Amino acid sequence: MPHLAARSFASGTELDRHLGQLVDEAAVRRVLAIGGDLAAPVGPFHAAIEVIESGLLQARGIAEIGIAGYPDGHPRLGTTELDRALAAKVEAAVETGLAVHIVTQFGFSAGAILAWIARLRDQGIDLPVRIGLAGPATLSGLLRYARICGVTASAQGLARHTGLARHLFGMVTPDAMLRPLAEAELGDVAPHIFSFGGLATATRWTAAAAAGRIALNRADGFTVEAP
Repeated sequence: MPHLAARSFASGTELDRHLGQLVDEAAVRRVLAIGGDLAAPVGPFHAAIEVIESGLLQARGIAEIGIAGYPDGHPRLGTTELDRALAAKVEAAVETGLAVHIVTQFGFSAGAILAWIARLRDQGIDLPVRIGLAGPATLSGLLRYARICGVTASAQGLARHTGLARHLFGMVTPDAMLRPLAEAELGDVAPHIFSFGGLATATRWTAAAAAGRIALNRADGFTVEAP
């Protein structure tokens, strides 16, 4: 699903042209709308909500959008501000006829994710959620991405407890997080895999898990066996 980083578009015309290419050349009907990491926008869009409210998505035939969720928090925004921004994006999308789902930033703490989803449901937001999980990757690679993306709290926990993460091809995998998430009553929730260790490796791990190539254990739930 293409990602639209609002701050990276120099104008509405540029965004419209980009959307036109996605729709005409790849039949895209869903996009992930995010603000982006640029300190200052290069054009008129400061945040994802402005892209949603522009009407350009709907005019080009986009039917559904993903919006970002942050179970581990955000490096520049507080919890209250994040909650308000999420609710505003949901409202704007619904009012303009777009279906909505939430894609979370990746994290390493099942507890933080469960608490965040519980708060979401308490606020009356019952949208589908795609939980961000880091696919197989080296520990150093995961910690590097964690620093970039601002999820250092749960990453530090991962670094302290690497023995709790099983390894496939010498890489850290999210196996230990899956069982508590799968067993919880969370509504329409599914994983969204970030392929930090390479798309091929992430695909092989996902295929192995889907095929039931798992080994149960008492401590963490299960581990995925190498295909």
